[in-house]
Amino acid sequence: MHAPYLLTQPRGFISAADASARFCITNDHVTRLCRQKKISGIFLGRVWFVDVRSLEAHLRDAKQKRQAQHQALSEQLRADYARHRSLLTS
Repeated sequence: MHAPYLLTQPRGFISAADASARFCITNDHVTRLCRQKKISGIFLGRVWFVDVRSLEAHLRDAKQKRQAQHQALSEQLRADYARHRSLLTS
């Protein structure tokens, strides 16, 4: 945690810079999520502070969505492949 934020940092929130390091995502991505109201964040001075639980939930939901999309695409490709193979053998 950065020392200058200790006096103004809201409880349960961490700076966007700390969040980006903790969750291995860019600071720009964290601040964009705050501006888009996809996660809870507070802009104090020139620093975004984010609610850790909100960010964790968003990242978890995004991962689940990606996995569902991957699964749907995989099934579609498998079906396309089977259809193509059946056309070749008929």
